[in-house]
Amino acid sequence: MKINGSIETPRVDTTSGATSKPAEAGKPPVAASDEVSLSDRATQLGQLKAKLKADGAFDAAKVARLREAIAKGDYKVNAEVVADKLIADAKGLLTGKS
Repeated sequence: MKINGSIETPRVDTTSGATSKPAEAGKPPVAASDEVSLSDRATQLGQLKAKLKADGAFDAAKVARLREAIAKGDYKVNAEVVADKLIADAKGLLTGKS
């Protein structure tokens, strides 16, 4: 295999992270443009996330207590409650109710 230095390697613009081919002699480099569009589902998820954050439904103190109990080995799982909720959730999925 002969290497003669004619291999084109992509260049990365360190300011934007865009990748482009090296500019040809006499031609200015062309800027790459990216476009992002979100689906309706993604937009809905973003709105839901903002709503949940605003509602304050997250209880940081409760999470800290649970994390500590798990770390100490003191957290006990009530298997009957978990099973009941799994069954109810599966029934809801099967009947189209959530």
